[in-house]
Amino acid sequence: MADHDDLNGGKSEGDAAKKAAQSGPRVTPLGGNTGVHIASASDDEALEIDFGGFILSLGTSCMVNLGKYPNPETGKLELDLDAARQVIHILQMLQQKTRGNLEDDEAQLLRTLVYDLKMVYVEVKG
Repeated sequence: MADHDDLNGGKSEGDAAKKAAQSGPRVTPLGGNTGVHIASASDDEALEIDFGGFILSLGTSCMVNLGKYPNPETGKLELDLDAARQVIHILQMLQQKTRGNLEDDEAQLLRTLVYDLKMVYVEVKG
């Protein structure tokens, strides 16, 4: 049975932790995607996202699906009403599940975003 030193190349856990901390951002292989960067606690900028930014990113995704913004992969305006409706439903679920737990400005942003996306959806669907 292997002990902890064998798993760390003969080094103690403390030595391995020190070396990892000195080597900078951690890169963890995922399947065949060796070198894919996984954000770690040392990547403060990568981890900084607030609730408003999160729901606005969902709103942007919805607007892409509604054909109002170009698809970042193709550069073209594309329409996917099913995907847009799903994002709106996700935002409504967040609205319901977070009721009473958001700051006033976050709750207002979420209400406004859901309303605006519904209006665009109705307009596009015709």
